[in-house]
Order: sequence, then structure tokens, then C-alpha cells
Amino acid sequence: MKSIILFFLLLFALVSYSQEDLLLKKWTTGQEFYFAEKYNDSLITFIGGNLHEGGAMFTTKTLGNNNYEIIGRSPEDDFPPSIGEKGNILKIKEIEHTHYLIIYDTKYKIQQVLFELKSSLEDVVIKNKVNFELAGKYIDENGKEYIFYPNQQKAAGFSTQENYLFEYEYDIPIEVITFNNDQSFYYEKLPDGLMLYEAVQNKYGDWEKSTRIKKLSQTEWLNHTGNHDIKGKYPFASVELLTNDVLIHFSKSELRIMRNEIFARHGYKFKTSEMKKYFAPFEWYHGIYEDVNEKLTELEKLNIQIIKSSEERN
Repeated sequence: MKSIILFFLLLFALVSYSQEDLLLKKWTTGQEFYFAEKYNDSLITFIGGNLHEGGAMFTTKTLGNNNYEIIGRSPEDDFPPSIGEKGNILKIKEIEHTHYLIIYDTKYKIQQVLFELKSSLEDVVIKNKVNFELAGKYIDENGKEYIFYPNQQKAAGFSTQENYLFEYEYDIPIEVITFNNDQSFYYEKLPDGLMLYEAVQNKYGDWEKSTRIKKLSQTEWLNHTGNHDIKGKYPFASVELLTNDVLIHFSKSELRIMRNEIFARHGYKFKTSEMKKYFAPFEWYHGIYEDVNEKLTELEKLNIQIIKSSEERN
């Protein structure tokens, strides 16, 4: 009997160690990075910051069974954590051989998601700006077409040399792009396109928007996922993790469409007239199933929860 108990105690210790070992990596929210370090046998501290400065921190207490409670900023002070709130629960989730950290509130609603940072944080920030703020086809007030390409800092319709770079403030890429001919634009993302302004630097070197140049109305979304078999306006919601820094670019109504589009791709037969009316015109949509939960991938199920939590915060 003692040997059996010792066996299970050893097995539990090995599982716990394995889970904690998975935490001890570099993670990101898409805007901040965190290094996870063991503080002692029961506490793990996440230390990081953004592209400009450090100082971000939160500490978790091991509860067992893949549960870690956020207890505050650090074991030495009583300041609030930089992510979530005291009492929130952090879990490790593996989906398609990729690990994610998911933070839930006391009502088990997702508050934040982190993924393993395998490149630089700057690369992640720029990729998100290219694909979620700019990528698409547009026309101006005179019907001239412009294109911002996905997955690359390249556009068409502006000049003969149409590679662009983001300008920086405090080491962070901002909503100012400069083309090879040194023409700079300050852009604002709109629900239906982009508003472009002349970008100028003030006497302190900070970028400001000046004269309004033109509005670009978006005519087509460009799929940056590389999988063109995935239909819909938001195909990325079925193939890549959605983080708060991505979803912040979408309105509450857009988030609702994004969430329901995941179900639509699997042939869900919508009950509400609003969703029926929205999806009916699309050739790819065939509403034939009353329940598609078994057809959803684990990533889609997670993204549905993340989008819904974002909708409730909007």
C-alpha cells in the first residue's frame, strides 16, 4: 500500500514539475513579453515589459492540476499584477503542439491569452499592424485603387517604390508609415477603411497628423493566413490564436460576425434572423447542421471564448 501511495506521489510530482517546466519560457500578449522564473517551490514570477521599457510583472501560486493563481505583482509587494487581477486563474493549454497561457477571471471568462514568443516582440507587433490594421484592397474618393499587402510591408497605388516602414515613438511602431520616397502618412483605421493624413514631426521629434489627404474605403479583405480554402471575411479566426491587441481593432458588431463566422464555416444553421440575413448571400455558406460543436477545432473553440469575452468588454 505504501509503495502505491509513493508511486502516485512521485507521479504527481513529475506531472507538476513537467507543467511548471512548460511555464518557464518567454511569453507574449502581442504587446508585452514576459520571462517566467521560479521564485520558490510554489511561486512563479513573470517579468517583462514592452518594446520601450520593463517593469511589467505578475506572480502565480501553484494550485496543482494545471491551475496557477495570480497573487499580485510580486511576492515582495502588494501592487496589482500587470495582467489580470489577484485571484485570476492561469492555465497552460496545448493546441496543435503549441502552448498557450490562458488567464480566467473568477467567473471563468477569459481575460488575457499569452503565447510562446519564438521571434522578437518587434516582429510580432509589426506583423499584427500589417495584417490587422492595413492589409486589404481600397479605393479613394475618385475610384483609384490602393493595396496594402498581407505579411509584408508593401503597398500599391502610392508611388513607384512602394515598400514602407513604420515610424517609431518610444521604441514602439506607431500609425505612421514612410515610403521609400520619404513620403509619410499618418493613418487611422476606420470600420470601413483608412483615413490618411500628412504626417509631420513636431519640434520634439514626435509624429503628428496634419492635413487630411484622403479616405480609403476598403473593398476587399486580403487573407494573410496562407490558407485560401478557409472562406469568410475573418479566416484567421479559425487558424491562429486571437489576442486582445488584435481584437481591439474590431467593433463589437464585427466581433460578433467574426465569432459566428467560425460556426458558419462548419455549416451551422443559424436561428436568428440577423445571422441568417448576413450569411445567406455567401456562396460558401450552407446552413445544414443544428449543432457543429463536434466539428470545431480546439483552436476555434478557444477563439470563440476569447472573442465573446472581448465582445462583453466592448
